[in-house]
Amino acid sequence: VVDYPSCLFSTLNLQIRIFNNRFVTYQQYTHNYNGGMHGYYTERLISYDHMHNQEIDFKYLFKPECERQLLEMVHHVAKSQPKYKEWEPDINHSLVMKDENENPTGELSFPQPGLSDEGVVFSFLPYEISCFAAGTFHFTIPYEKVKPFLTPRGKWCIGFDE
Repeated sequence: VVDYPSCLFSTLNLQIRIFNNRFVTYQQYTHNYNGGMHGYYTERLISYDHMHNQEIDFKYLFKPECERQLLEMVHHVAKSQPKYKEWEPDINHSLVMKDENENPTGELSFPQPGLSDEGVVFSFLPYEISCFAAGTFHFTIPYEKVKPFLTPRGKWCIGFDE
């Protein structure tokens, strides 16, 4: 029996990126390693409506009937990336919900949106779209483009009610 030394560690880093009178956005970075070639990390924005004590998720921001239009917007932003053609099928695959047997259900499932200075950010973690080495993908849709699809609370949060 050969006994290999093992190493296990986890890192969590939260940094405030935006704090205003309606919401706060944190950048969350985690890294875990429990042996093997490399660890695994996550990197995303988490936004929180501190006026109403509510996490800002997809349902908070967007009307339910606008998923297809938002998918087209994510594709439009993704197409500006240099290697889009290599991972285009993986975007579609990662946005479709699957049943317990990994069969597509036809329903869309977006990653948690985050609010940045420029717009709404959808972050795809390593392996969700491409290989680990490709890293995390962040697709930002400008606020003006998503405005027609926002719920009343989403419009308030972003400041379109003024």
